Amino acid sequence: MKIPVISRPAEDEYFAYYGGYVSKVEGADLLKTLRSRCAFVEELYSSISDEQSLYRYAEGKWSIRELLGHLIDTERIMAYRALRFARADGNELAGMEQDDYILNANFDDCRWPDLIAEFLLLRALAYSDVRAVSGSGLGSPRRRQRPRGQRTRARLHHCGTRDPSHQHSARTVSRKMTYDAVVIGAGAAGLFCAITAGRRGKRVLVVEHNVQPGRKILISGGGRCNFTNLNTTAENFVSENPHFAKSALAGYTPHDFVELVRKHRIEFLRKETWAALLP
Repeated sequence: MKIPVISRPAEDEYFAYYGGYVSKVEGADLLKTLRSRCAFVEELYSSISDEQSLYRYAEGKWSIRELLGHLIDTERIMAYRALRFARADGNELAGMEQDDYILNANFDDCRWPDLIAEFLLLRALAYSDVRAVSGSGLGSPRRRQRPRGQRTRARLHHCGTRDPSHQHSARTVSRKMTYDAVVIGAGAAGLFCAITAGRRGKRVLVVEHNVQPGRKILISGGGRCNFTNLNTTAENFVSENPHFAKSALAGYTPHDFVELVRKHRIEFLRKETWAALLP
């Protein structure tokens, strides 16, 4: 069966309370949005350590682990409700008291990697759930429920829109955590410094004013993004402390960086006229 394109629901397809969630959906096709966000979700939560996942920004507030557990519960419930709507089930739906769910779930006792894997599995299953509710039921109002019918398309959007809202909370909470090092500038040197510190088990925050890290790297070499020069020596640098360049190049040479590029199987070529290496 061909899976339909699920467009954004009209305002009369959901209660006003859910408008804030629906408005956070990017793009015109819900399934495409869900697919594109999976990698981002995995990267975001995987960047949070076990210890960080237990962080609460205030007494009595949810931990990040409980926040993800809430998304898991909501994913299941909203998918079930979407199926009910699509099948024109007019029976009253039971409500969900989210604080009671959290209180009885003991998410803080669950392994953090297991919660991440569970959420990603549920998101993958959401694709097949769409096939189960596809057809004319996507825009059909519920029968005998309330004067303004909730519709299947709106519920499917709700499945996929609570995570952007709460991911913002996770990013905000993580910003309030303590760090071992703060790197100002996400250029080549800043990113390399952050990676090195991270590999040594340090918590690192990288601060960059551009919309994305590494943008200046793209303009190096006249826009060809050369990543090193094999003929680099300390004499190529101007500094009040000329010995700094000597010690830095002695500790990590251009050839060391070339080996790192090869390790990650990144293809490159050499500009023979000036020994620059380009991806």
